[in-house]
Amino acid sequence: MLTSENVKALFKAMKLRRVDAPDGVQRLAELQFVVDPFTSAMANEIDSSLADHLFAFPAEPTSSPRGDVLDLKFASGSALFGLLVRFVPDDDTAMVRITPASIAPLQVRLPDPDAARPKLVLTLTVQHVIDPDTDLRGLVHLFGGEVYLTFGALQGALDLDAINAQLSPASMRPKGRKGRP
Repeated sequence: MLTSENVKALFKAMKLRRVDAPDGVQRLAELQFVVDPFTSAMANEIDSSLADHLFAFPAEPTSSPRGDVLDLKFASGSALFGLLVRFVPDDDTAMVRITPASIAPLQVRLPDPDAARPKLVLTLTVQHVIDPDTDLRGLVHLFGGEVYLTFGALQGALDLDAINAQLSPASMRPKGRKGRP
């Protein structure tokens, strides 16, 4: 996902729904954000092949979009991440933390291909399973306004069995010294 901090976006939509899951019904929040403009530097943060597909000169941060890209949806991977939605850039007192979250397929479009300086717009939908610790009330006041997004990777789950096997007394015994005290 995007690695830049405080990516300016419009908070466009929020939908709450119930979905069937293997362990019962879950409550899901879908938050839609629009990043305008979506630059080649941002596309490179997501994936360099995406930037190659969308921009004429993907290595240049201010590259113009290709003319044949009008509306494109693409998968962003299945990794979970954390998201900070700030009301003001770099202000940790006015923010909402959404963890864990995932991204529905991203949409990139060229709203006005005939503009003198055409630009791409990224629409991303963040999905979050609502649990008892979820507090999204702060987002309601931001609906329809400008927010600042910072994405972060979540630490993967530790494989305690593998760690314990590596730290077992048998694995800690010096090698090549059989029979010596």
